[in-house]
Amino acid sequence: MPWPWESSTAALVDARHATTLTVTRSNTSRGDGFAVTDAGGGAAVLQVETSYFGRDRDLRSLLFLGAASHRPLLLVEESPSLFRAGRRWEALRGRCAGQADRLFLAVDRARFFFELTINVDVFLDGKSSGEGEPDLAVQSSDYGNATTVSRRGAAIAQIDKKRSTFWAELAGERTYNVRVNPGVDQVLVLALTVVLDQMHNPDYGSRCSCGRTR
Repeated sequence: MPWPWESSTAALVDARHATTLTVTRSNTSRGDGFAVTDAGGGAAVLQVETSYFGRDRDLRSLLFLGAASHRPLLLVEESPSLFRAGRRWEALRGRCAGQADRLFLAVDRARFFFELTINVDVFLDGKSSGEGEPDLAVQSSDYGNATTVSRRGAAIAQIDKKRSTFWAELAGERTYNVRVNPGVDQVLVLALTVVLDQMHNPDYGSRCSCGRTR
């Protein structure tokens, strides 16, 4: 049975009950990507494919696909930036690249590349320039292993990075438990989870072997 956001009328959904999902990043024969499963039953929910673009293949693109239909739901792209502060990721509906189809803009407020905490502002206005008061704030404690998504100071989701072995980290394998409160868009939080992973775990070496130019 397909998840609600795989319907023909909407790519995103508000859940009526709190939901816990698992996001796993791994390398496969098709390249590096993410799998999203229901933490309770283990059923596949979403797949995320990673590709690289830009002059030097230095920018990342994340395509979110329905696990059942394999239909594109979201395209999340990294914007060029010379500095860590202000790095941006844009989420677009389906495969569209028009600003009118933009679903959110995530702006990294960290000042240094090796900063141990996460501080990201999220703007839900499709035409936002990333300035002013954000709609959502994403902040971490515990060296980025526990991250809270808040709306006007109230927590709406929790993203916890699971402990892994040294060799798993070296291979680029990471797992996150994501708890989404009732009435909160699940795919939005899942998209932010993957964006946060890519912001703080560049995996530059995988570009040569697994990336695809667009």
